[in-house]
Amino acid sequence: MVFKLKVTMDDSNPFDKKIIILPKNVDMSNLKVMKDTEEMQMEQMMIQSMASIQFEQAKKMFKEFPIKTGDIASKNPAELQCFGFNIADFDISYKKSQAQLTAYYKAIENPNKEICDSFKKELAKAPQKIIQQMKGNGSSPFQQGL
Repeated sequence: MVFKLKVTMDDSNPFDKKIIILPKNVDMSNLKVMKDTEEMQMEQMMIQSMASIQFEQAKKMFKEFPIKTGDIASKNPAELQCFGFNIADFDISYKKSQAQLTAYYKAIENPNKEICDSFKKELAKAPQKIIQQMKGNGSSPFQQGL
């Protein structure tokens, strides 16, 4: 499956910037239908052409999906201030067929002591928790992955 979309940045109003996502295309480019070890060519072509027709119909329903950068920046975790900064703004620019994502920050002089103390305590426990999970009874997601 190939899903193509267009991402643009509407920064005409610097106080209300938006990332605009517009789905452009859905395509099933490589499909294999097998019967035991035999590849079923006719069935593959038939399914691919039916899927293409449905995807063409679905393209008519695609709409712009705007995301306000202020909404993203306002949903930073409170613990981020413990590192001495917070995300203030986002930007996307395109240069030579590459996308550049930029996050601007603002310095936090006096982070919330209550939040940062509990965050630092939990952060200090993290290495021990990881070791315990690795030594556990095999039920942790990490061990199941191995």
